[in-house]
Amino acid sequence: GQTVCINNAINNINYTVGGGATSASITAGALPNGVTGSFNGGVFTITGTPTQSGNFSYTVTTAGPCNNVSLSGTITVNDNSTINLSSAIGTNAQTVCINNAITSITYVVGGGGTSASLTAGTLPTGVTGSFSSGVFTISGTPTQSGTFPYTVTTVGPCNNVSLSGTITVNADATISLSSGPGTQTVCINTGIIPVAYTIGGSATNASITAGALPTGVTGSFSGGVFTISGTPTQSGIFNFTVTTAGPCANPSVNGTITVNPTPVVNAISNASYCNNSAGAAISFSTSTPGTATYNWSSSANVGFGTSGTGNIPSFTATNNSNSVITATVSVTATINGCPGALTTFNITVNPSPVVNPVSNLNYCNNGAGAGVSFSSPITGGTVNYTWTSSVNVGFGLNGNGSIGSFTAINNSFNPLVATVTVTPSLNGCTGIPKIGR
Repeated sequence: GQTVCINNAINNINYTVGGGATSASITAGALPNGVTGSFNGGVFTITGTPTQSGNFSYTVTTAGPCNNVSLSGTITVNDNSTINLSSAIGTNAQTVCINNAITSITYVVGGGGTSASLTAGTLPTGVTGSFSSGVFTISGTPTQSGTFPYTVTTVGPCNNVSLSGTITVNADATISLSSGPGTQTVCINTGIIPVAYTIGGSATNASITAGALPTGVTGSFSGGVFTISGTPTQSGIFNFTVTTAGPCANPSVNGTITVNPTPVVNAISNASYCNNSAGAAISFSTSTPGTATYNWSSSANVGFGTSGTGNIPSFTATNNSNSVITATVSVTATINGCPGALTTFNITVNPSPVVNPVSNLNYCNNGAGAGVSFSSPITGGTVNYTWTSSVNVGFGLNGNGSIGSFTAINNSFNPLVATVTVTPSLNGCTGIPKIGR
């Protein structure tokens, strides 16, 4: 007997007939389709190309007038191998996440196929292929990411065929801080240090998924990097979470931006003092929460210096000049390292007013007395004058302002000397009296 593959010609089988035999034929069994037997010139020949697979036993018997004899044989025709996807359509081109089991891929092997194996490509680590009971199965849990094309080929004595597929394994997403501090503290209206998070793996995007950013600060994704930047115009503590977006596991990172407010010093009332008078202590305050420190400067030294920290203690108002001095005091408060805007107020110190010297005058009784005008070297305000006279010599005993012209009077027998005392005042501040006669 002989074994051939389907659609492949057999080797001719010849039986020589002798004695009284006149012919021969197939008397039992059968030949495969495409194979025939014929007698010619004393020889029975089996020949052809089988188009049918199987085991074909046959018997050739002589034909003649006497005893006829037989011989038997077998032709085995093997089919070509076949392979077909038996799992669901699409399982041979599936995408999974790393560390997640694939959907099993099965191929049924038929025909003359006796086994199957991977003959090209590779499977990801954690995934294997095995043959059992006519089925080649690919299964497992990939621990390696990437794209893995493969080819499964039958094993058999005749033509062997192949089918190909692809397993795509996506890695989990990754995210990491690549620049800037994820937790930082800034003053309001001061730009933050930009914070950048680099994403990788299967991540395709990232966004703020919990918490919030202060007004003026935004997050954006571009070129594999999620960046937080801007200038906060809102104070407070802002916790946030950045999460990747992708087909597999998406991790998150957390951060905090603390925005401290800038304190404002509560308004301070202006004050006015006379030279050498007691100045009240000046206390600073703010409505902004936190422990504030205060720094101040003064445009003039009116008794408490020109700069300092903290409150201004009580002082002696000082102005030794001939004009009004107004000191503009500028104060800033600082809380948590954030200085606020200037608050200003004025402290005015009036000088001690004085009267310029007035010449003594002599008159005869009933003589015409010239008016007496008082003046002062003080500038920056109106100096007022009050005067008293020790005796009435024609202009009375007291008055305000200058002394007008008068008629000198002395009805006694002795000279009269009137001592006039003039007291200047400026903005409610009284000066040193000036005595003349």
